[in-house]
Amino acid sequence: MNIRSRMFGVFLLGAAFCTSAVMSPQASAADFGLIRAVPDDVFLVVAAKHNPEQAFLDEYWGEVCKTLRETGVGEDLMALIGSQIGENEMNEVNRLKDKAQRLIDGVNWGDLKTQDFVFAERMAAPDIDGSNISMGPPDFICMFRGGKAAEKNYTGLVAILQGMVEEINTARGSQQLKIAKSDDKGAKIASCNFTASVPGAPPITLSVSQRDDVIIISFGELLLRQSLALLAGDKSAKSIAANARFKSAFSDLAAAEDQLVFFDMQRMLKPVRRIVSAALGGQTDAAQREKLQGFSDRMFDLPGLIDYTATTIRTEGHSVYSDVRVALVKDAKSKPFYAVFGGKMSVTGVDEFARYLPKETVSYEVISPIDFIAFSQFVEDSFKAYGDEGAMLWSKWEEFQVTAKFDVEKEVFSLLNGTSTNVMLEGGGWVGMMNVTDPEFAKAQLNRGMEFLSTQMTAAAKQNPMFGMMAIRRVPVKHETLAGFETIYTAMNPMPAAVWGVTDGKLMFGSSIDAIEMCINTAKGTHPGMKKNARLMAEAIVPDKDFFSATLQDQRNMGKELQALIGVVSFASGLMPMAIPDPEVRSILGKVAGMIAKLSPVAGKIDFFKSTSTCTTFDGQNFWTKQVTHYASPEERKVANAS
Repeated sequence: MNIRSRMFGVFLLGAAFCTSAVMSPQASAADFGLIRAVPDDVFLVVAAKHNPEQAFLDEYWGEVCKTLRETGVGEDLMALIGSQIGENEMNEVNRLKDKAQRLIDGVNWGDLKTQDFVFAERMAAPDIDGSNISMGPPDFICMFRGGKAAEKNYTGLVAILQGMVEEINTARGSQQLKIAKSDDKGAKIASCNFTASVPGAPPITLSVSQRDDVIIISFGELLLRQSLALLAGDKSAKSIAANARFKSAFSDLAAAEDQLVFFDMQRMLKPVRRIVSAALGGQTDAAQREKLQGFSDRMFDLPGLIDYTATTIRTEGHSVYSDVRVALVKDAKSKPFYAVFGGKMSVTGVDEFARYLPKETVSYEVISPIDFIAFSQFVEDSFKAYGDEGAMLWSKWEEFQVTAKFDVEKEVFSLLNGTSTNVMLEGGGWVGMMNVTDPEFAKAQLNRGMEFLSTQMTAAAKQNPMFGMMAIRRVPVKHETLAGFETIYTAMNPMPAAVWGVTDGKLMFGSSIDAIEMCINTAKGTHPGMKKNARLMAEAIVPDKDFFSATLQDQRNMGKELQALIGVVSFASGLMPMAIPDPEVRSILGKVAGMIAKLSPVAGKIDFFKSTSTCTTFDGQNFWTKQVTHYASPEERKVANAS
């Protein structure tokens, strides 16, 4: 049989395991019991439990999935595949698809998420033998504490594993892969080492295990054995649940009810650092080794600024809340990159938050900037840390700026100073603004940029008339509040592309004169601000102290926006065949366009989001983020659908 079709079948069977691995069961207020079975040297832990409060979301997403099945896109896809291969190959694909479906149906997936769930991942230890350096893939483990169907689910998952092995063996024309069954610490284990026949290859062992009502899917033999020891109560085994650093990470966060996540950046980087260090140790040229080590250390300091992140999630009514802590390493302030975001510039005063947000605000972003001058210095120092070669490259960049008569640091970075605010308004209007250090110089620079763009478009239009449609026309705004502002038009559209100008120490762009005036008058106090918008205030996380960023994104039209996007993509896909002479390719693209169009009703079912709001603060050592996503209640959806 054709190897491609058999590998397609292996993919289908493997998808069953992926389904279990990415399931996102939620949690009640009870403890996350299976965390105690996670060893303390993993770098990632995701723990969750079923939460009846989220039944409404299960129902909503169930409707989306049901609508997707009813579109017939799956059948269309199989028909398209069938049209590109022979009858025998298609029969083989159908056989494998039917086999995969039969095996998937042998598992009660709903039972797996009725109680605890935990996922953990650990980096493999490097194998360093002189100049021979290797490292296997990360180990991971998924543990499910289900209901009464544990025995049935174990049997079903083992059957899926057996099905994968059978198809791989058949495709390869050998029987080298085998399922090994064993017992350990009261658990039944079925496993297969997929690299057993490859000399010198690190073992890649996929296992399915059952201990009482706990089902385990794992990659990596040692991680599985350690978890089984912890489940069995082995006092010599160390659990991350008892790890002081792990517990401290969550001590100042809201209690987790649905889910918690812990990501240990330092533990993930540790084996990678070892490999790089070992590789550099083999460098015989001492000067070259020192240069490469210094550059490597500088690059590792970027992700290495983060010690760990911790997240807790809970559900209240029809809203899902999360609290996130991003902890920096103790000596973060001594790291070169810290100055880019750790200075006073990266904090916005609480009084600045709603200053330009009018009552008509629908969505907003108020974000503290990075220090662009510090960033420029970091980039320059990083080049020079690479020795003479890096210094030469940096000098070429400086020479280019001299030739172009454009100093990025002086003419761009030095202008950016402070908070940026972006706001979407009722009716589709928008305004964006950013603090600048020198308003007049900022205005001159924008004028220069506009003139350059206009000149380039004019020159390009002489070669290709299509570029003439993008020609820019600038019209001064005659308005008392917006002195010095301009309206920008393009030749292809009689409506304004944007209005821009500088006022109150801010560079402003907006969709219209009225939109910008509304924000300016809000700052002056002559137009009602967002605090007069009851719905907005009910859904926003409003800063109560100086902050790093604050956002709110209105998502009520998400389904309609996705439908519009699908319409555009489908229309474009439908036009593409007109430019393609190959009739076979035209036929395929036509069918793909039809399938894309069928997804519109699926997108339309995603009508249950209201908004997502965040607020992040920074205390010099930790970023603290609060986030909430609001959903429509079933009653609100009924009213909306009826109207």
